[in-house]
Amino acid sequence: MPQRLLGRDIFDVLAPLGFLDVSFTSPLGRRLRRRDPVIGTDLRRLARAGRLRLTPRVQEASGFRPNYSWLDIPLLDDRGHPVHEGGVTGVPGVSFLGLPWQRTRGSALLGGVGRDAEVIVRRETDRLRGRSAV
Repeated sequence: MPQRLLGRDIFDVLAPLGFLDVSFTSPLGRRLRRRDPVIGTDLRRLARAGRLRLTPRVQEASGFRPNYSWLDIPLLDDRGHPVHEGGVTGVPGVSFLGLPWQRTRGSALLGGVGRDAEVIVRRETDRLRGRSAV
């Protein structure tokens, strides 16, 4: 998916349409999670326009795969993923932030992490005050 669409950043287009607020449990969220688009992958278009030259070799390769095995508390499922509800775990004081599809499509993006942080702080504060985390 291109980073820019009709001269505008793709996130400026997706946000007003509600795509960044789609819940991971909604029908649209489940469908989007099947193949999460990669933003800024319009390399072929740039190459065709002569603005980028693609070479058939790998200069450097790296990847990202989360690893929580260093956590010495029972927080992971059988696949090694954190067990949580909106980032809040069953272990008091331990929460996650910035996970893909934590609450919405925007959860792992800088523009969406703030809303998730507010929810986590509210839930942890309620838990500390003895109220149930909702």
